[in-house]
Amino acid sequence: MDWAVAMKERFAWLAASNLVLLTLGTPAALMAGQSSLITASGTMPEVITVELPPVQSSNPLELASDGTSLMVANSEPVKISANVPGLMELSRVQLTPPSGVDLSRVGAAISLRANGKVLIRATTSSSGSNLLGIGVIEAMVNADFYSSTNQPLPAGTYTATTVISVMAE
Repeated sequence: MDWAVAMKERFAWLAASNLVLLTLGTPAALMAGQSSLITASGTMPEVITVELPPVQSSNPLELASDGTSLMVANSEPVKISANVPGLMELSRVQLTPPSGVDLSRVGAAISLRANGKVLIRATTSSSGSNLLGIGVIEAMVNADFYSSTNQPLPAGTYTATTVISVMAE
């Protein structure tokens, strides 16, 4: 195998490895057995991605028979892809109740569910975290609004917000 073919194969391997060849000794130096400097640099490929659905949906709704809680499910799943283990976190839920409703009378929780199990949950009083394994997870998002008293939820529009963070360990 001649030198040019060998170098092309080496460069192809470096390119496939997200490395860029910066400096290479001359063929004469390599052929003569003298030391040469090869410097490479690269960037770490993206290892964890989170795809959030573009539109939040309020269907289907489930209202408790006594009116003290309301569950809202998003119709589009959140997709999390990881090729390394990680940690998934939801920030504490920020709740915006209808105008005139005291925050001390209502609460909210947001959870991600997959295969019938809760993966992670955060509430208006606490954040949530869970370990993330390697693979792809498609999780449904549920928001639960509830009365913190024994009275039914006051009528109106409720909004709950959380931030999802996923970090490689």
